[in-house]
Amino acid sequence: MNIRPIRCETDYDAALEMIDSLMGAAPDTPEGNWLDVLVTLVESYEARRWPVEAPDPVAMIEHAMEARGYRQKDLAAVIGSQPHASEVLSRRRPLTLPMIRALSAEWKIPADVLVREYALAPEMTKRIIADFETAWRRIVKCAGQEFHTKRGIPFSYWIDGNTLQPEHTVWHISKRNFEQAHELVPFDGPGFLQGSGIVGQSYVWAILHDPRIRYTHP
Repeated sequence: MNIRPIRCETDYDAALEMIDSLMGAAPDTPEGNWLDVLVTLVESYEARRWPVEAPDPVAMIEHAMEARGYRQKDLAAVIGSQPHASEVLSRRRPLTLPMIRALSAEWKIPADVLVREYALAPEMTKRIIADFETAWRRIVKCAGQEFHTKRGIPFSYWIDGNTLQPEHTVWHISKRNFEQAHELVPFDGPGFLQGSGIVGQSYVWAILHDPRIRYTHP
């Protein structure tokens, strides 16, 4: 039997015909070995000729949810919050490393798929949430400026080392408290932080959700 590389559709069709004629050949026989070689050649040609594009991370998450009957609340339970789940699925928030690790561990989605770059919603191309160190530098820079709580009450603050103190309060809010809360951004309001151990929750929410602090391009 003349077996040769598959370089065109004619070679491909000929290989398929040979495979049909060899189907059922016993393993470890000349015919069985020819069949194995031909199948390998055909699979290689098909992969080159009709490559299957791997799904992007959000498409992979949506596929996993559909296949398993999961809902948005199930995704929220894995990655940390309902707002996060909503923004990830609508491509308004990129996956973070902790989210990727959680999805890989809990839902067995391959991490190499989740770490791929993918398109965000058009309005978010310049509205990605800033990393924490960037946000903290902005918090320090904005000391003395006016912010507003969710109820609209104005306040300002000053910085002492790694501690923030809102004016006219006894709160001393550590950088670590802000870092913990930043992992949850965006969240609906200060009440979301109840039971978290984070102090000065109204001020933490107001500062982290202010456009001067929150986005990579404020």
